[in-house]
Amino acid sequence: MKNAILFCSALSVFLSSCKKEDTHPDSEATLPCAYNDTTALVGAFENSVYSDNFGNSGLLVTSQSAIARFCKEPMYWPCNDITNNQVSINTHTLSYYGNAGCSSSYLLPWSTNTINLNNDNWSVSGDSILAFNYTYRTPFPVVSTVNNIPDSINKSGGSTFTINISNVIAGTLVIADSSQSLTNVNAVTYNLSNGINVISLSPSQLSNWATNNSGFISLKIQNFLTVAVSCGRNYRFIKSYQVVKKLKINP
Repeated sequence: MKNAILFCSALSVFLSSCKKEDTHPDSEATLPCAYNDTTALVGAFENSVYSDNFGNSGLLVTSQSAIARFCKEPMYWPCNDITNNQVSINTHTLSYYGNAGCSSSYLLPWSTNTINLNNDNWSVSGDSILAFNYTYRTPFPVVSTVNNIPDSINKSGGSTFTINISNVIAGTLVIADSSQSLTNVNAVTYNLSNGINVISLSPSQLSNWATNNSGFISLKIQNFLTVAVSCGRNYRFIKSYQVVKKLKINP
């Protein structure tokens, strides 16, 4: 379940990271170099916190990871795998993970140890990417009402609850009636913004949903900044938080 949800989240971030983007100004972003040749986004670095209650205890368990993705753009290097790099965050070294489509990934395995929720000190060196160091100080996204996310809903009466978030540029909430499959699922998605978000599900929305113990609610929020480092190459630095809870759907 966790791997399926994280794969979909990572895929969406990757697809957005390979598009043309505007660069947000940042006083620490520009390193001295001889040229600035493109506005293409060529990589993304993500510090990610994940919680779920799918374990035997039924309690929320939190872990943290980091991932770096590099787009394989012919203008910078041959379209082959980018394996000869060293990537680290706050002294934690990421390992080469694999490639998919037009990206190569480096991953720090999920752990309950905290990387650092305030400052992300990223360092890159190697044969494939021009070396750089960058400290991403943008605040970590916060949800102050995790306990408001319900454990059950009633189809006949609907459900209404609030989510209060801050330090967020992008946020989504997904509610679905099955965590066992990504097909044949009834689901609704809400886009979230900073502040109090009111989430309402009407009986008519839930009328065709399965009555079971297999539903889930997934909240993901992100704060990010696109900066020009390593001689004008633009990278996106991301801090994300995701919580996934089991959901019982009553008649």
